[in-house]
Amino acid sequence: MTRKVWTTAAPMLIGTGWSQTGHSSKHLPASCDRLVSLALNLAKRPEAPGNAEQESTKEKEMKTPQTYRAALIATDIIDSPPQKHKSALRGLMQRLGSAFLAFALVIGVAGSAAAGETRDETAVRALVDTFANALVQKNAELRASIFAEDGTFVTPQGDFLQGRVAMVKDFGPEAQQAVNDGTQAAFSNYRVRFIKPDVAVVDALLTVRNVNGPNGTIIPMVPVNFFFVAVRHANRWLIQDGRAHFAAAPPSNMTKPSR
Repeated sequence: MTRKVWTTAAPMLIGTGWSQTGHSSKHLPASCDRLVSLALNLAKRPEAPGNAEQESTKEKEMKTPQTYRAALIATDIIDSPPQKHKSALRGLMQRLGSAFLAFALVIGVAGSAAAGETRDETAVRALVDTFANALVQKNAELRASIFAEDGTFVTPQGDFLQGRVAMVKDFGPEAQQAVNDGTQAAFSNYRVRFIKPDVAVVDALLTVRNVNGPNGTIIPMVPVNFFFVAVRHANRWLIQDGRAHFAAAPPSNMTKPSR
């Protein structure tokens, strides 16, 4: 340790010339000259192997953290572009996933709405199908059951009926007079429009075949235009208001040929 101090201190003393004290090496006392000479001799001697190894080890220890930090910086610089690329790619995938999810939700909602409307239209059509079947079966109560409690109906003859009780009183005698074993009734040409989710406006054609006419005659076909408004009551569709009137049969030369 003493040699290290002197090795470092000697050149400093000589080179600076004791500048800090304002003296020059040429004017040093004799004792100082001897001290300087001794320091120079020590500086010229080779250091012991043990001390050199210790200094080398210390230098290595000092360089190791610096090398490690440099390696970390280099690694960060090398990895930065791929990391940025991966981050951008991850963000793009997340945005695509969100867009796909939103698209799937829209499709799902639209599909559910379409399925619900189809289900409701089927239920609305079933109302008048029940009306036709009940006519042939001469079941006045069943025909009246498809109307709301306070529903109204205008018959082809122009009679105004309000409420199920009044309908049953009219439907019973009508069926007894007009329907026979060969009578058939069916609806066609449905036009259904939902003006609200729970309100539908419907146009349809009721065709009654082989009904009893006056004086015991059989009328082969009676077309009836049927218009009604259906309303959903709780979970059930019912006819709120219905209007029926006889449709003029088209001339025979204008009818569409049967397929």
